[in-house]
Amino acid sequence: MRFGLVLYQRSAYSAIFDYQTLWGDRPKPILLATYYNSYWVFLLMLFDQYSRYKACADLLQHAAYKRGDSVLDIGAGRECLLGGFIHDENIYYVDPLVPKPSDDRKITGDIHSSELDGRTFSYTTAIDVYEHVPPEQRQSSINRMSS
Repeated sequence: MRFGLVLYQRSAYSAIFDYQTLWGDRPKPILLATYYNSYWVFLLMLFDQYSRYKACADLLQHAAYKRGDSVLDIGAGRECLLGGFIHDENIYYVDPLVPKPSDDRKITGDIHSSELDGRTFSYTTAIDVYEHVPPEQRQSSINRMSS
């Protein structure tokens, strides 16, 4: 195991570990270890996932995101990774792969899920989602995200 990089994010310390020796030429996952609220949180992800979620978190910070704002992560996958980058209890997730049963924060479904009806969010994110939406549903999905 080779140590890669240490990050400081909003009073949380993060470290990335590269498992190159274990994975050879295959896509290399990284381990994001974050110390937050007296816990160590570990997320194993591929580097491209890390770079996209990190970029999204940075963009939210530049868009004046502040603790307490609500974020809906559309297409979060079963892992719901955004919470590893933005340490806030107001992050909500929706994806068909979110394990059932759904709850208030993790919804099994898509942007058109009735569980989102009447709810509003300060920000919405959709990382690596658009290509999975059928062309005939793209405009209505964008409209729903922005309403």
